[in-house]
Amino acid sequence: MHNKKHSIHCTHTTCSNDADIRKISKVLAIILVFMMLELWGHWKTNSLSLLADSLHLLVDILGFIVSLLSLKWAKWPSDRRMTFGYHRIEIIGALVSIGLIWAAVGYLMIESFHKYIHPEEIDGGMFFGIAVVGFFVNCACVYVLHYDEYQHRLKHKNLNIRATYVHVIGDLIQSVGVIIAGMVAYFYPEKAVVDVICTLFFSVIVLISTGFVCKDAVYILAEGAPMDLDTEALKTDVLEIENVYRVVELYAWSISMNKKAVSIRVLADDLLINDYESILSEIGRIVKEKYHVIIVTIQIDTPNTFYGEGGFTVDGMAIDMKSPMSEISNAIES
Repeated sequence: MHNKKHSIHCTHTTCSNDADIRKISKVLAIILVFMMLELWGHWKTNSLSLLADSLHLLVDILGFIVSLLSLKWAKWPSDRRMTFGYHRIEIIGALVSIGLIWAAVGYLMIESFHKYIHPEEIDGGMFFGIAVVGFFVNCACVYVLHYDEYQHRLKHKNLNIRATYVHVIGDLIQSVGVIIAGMVAYFYPEKAVVDVICTLFFSVIVLISTGFVCKDAVYILAEGAPMDLDTEALKTDVLEIENVYRVVELYAWSISMNKKAVSIRVLADDLLINDYESILSEIGRIVKEKYHVIIVTIQIDTPNTFYGEGGFTVDGMAIDMKSPMSEISNAIES
């Protein structure tokens, strides 16, 4: 009788892509310059829509900065204090930036009601001109990202630049709304209330978009199982491995937005060392290749290590630990 308990701890760190960092940096620079232009435009035209759009750009800028930092921090090795590395800084930074954004949105909503009660004249021509510039700026950002060329690669490998692309597309759509508001303000100055409506609409968009990010961040900090990992399906796949009779424990959590970890403990028959190595290898392959998990910990228990040397009793029937694992499992299930 061999009493064996094996564990394996595998980690894999993906290196950041310098080309992706350059792309995000270029988009960040373009949007930062245009955000300053919109803030200047708000000061000159009294348009809240431009201020709201610049706030939306601020959301994107903070998101881009987080993406850049996460790409760089991924290179930092773990140490004796931060054994999982520094990936959680990305989550904490996102929550801090969301808090600041919500405070700014609250200010915008208060200003919107103030503008509605006490309307002010808007320079429709400059408002419309800046809105048109914004549309072409967002088109330039899409071009810089070259998303179509790299779509398949991005879909499967780089969530940071995918998120950047989604942000830019959102800005492109929003810029169309700002153009419409600018046209109304230019051709129908008496209907300047559309500026207030547009501001409130954009504020709601910002709250909704950041709300989803906040929910994901809190879920990760609460050690929730990754949403794209089906733990029941994983158990089923593991139980199909020969000589594996039970999944005793399965823990799944996220280190960051795109780094998953799994710890699994299984019960197997009393086997030779080569058989245990085969089970370890197959479980590791399934977890990493099929479920795309970065960090995997696997433990194998035998009947002796799990139930004890002396056996146990099920409904008054003594179970001898020298029996095959299949007989023990059948006795437990019956």
